[in-house]
Amino acid sequence: MVVAGVLVTIGGTSATYIVLHYMTSYAVTVLKIPLGLSMAAGCVAALVQVALSAYAGRLSDRIGRKPAILWSRVAMLVLVYPAFLLLNARPSLGTLLAVVAMLALPLVLNVVPSVVLITELFPRRIRASGLSVVYCIGVLVFGGFAQLIATWLIELTGNASAPALYVIGCGLISLVGLAMAPETAGKRLD
Repeated sequence: MVVAGVLVTIGGTSATYIVLHYMTSYAVTVLKIPLGLSMAAGCVAALVQVALSAYAGRLSDRIGRKPAILWSRVAMLVLVYPAFLLLNARPSLGTLLAVVAMLALPLVLNVVPSVVLITELFPRRIRASGLSVVYCIGVLVFGGFAQLIATWLIELTGNASAPALYVIGCGLISLVGLAMAPETAGKRLD
């Protein structure tokens, strides 16, 4: 369950750290949007998440954790690279905010049920510890190094859209963890 949980965690973590945290730096360094304006990207992403978190939880209760995670993760995999292409083709504050808002939607629909699924993977006596270990490993490695890896990918490939490749790679790996995890929605927990 720890391996499945870590793998599930990295999909949402990589997307969170690129879309929410790295996008401000990306907007300043790559898109040449002033810092004061670029910071609005994180605010927009956070607002979308706050506005839709309860809905994401209810949706995963209704259709199941795994389907909610799967479809939102697939949406992120499909949207993230074209979103970066659009940002680079039309670098403006409006495009930045629209792209971030668009990517924040599948992100919140993914992250909320992922946290619930990971929590429910563990029996009650170790639930908090299990979630803590899984979350810390996934976020430490795949979130903590996300900005470094994204910047390195741009330098390595010469492709300004390369941060999307990190999100895609981590998202694909996380699908393995999702396949390993049992469905927990609607099941009685111990």
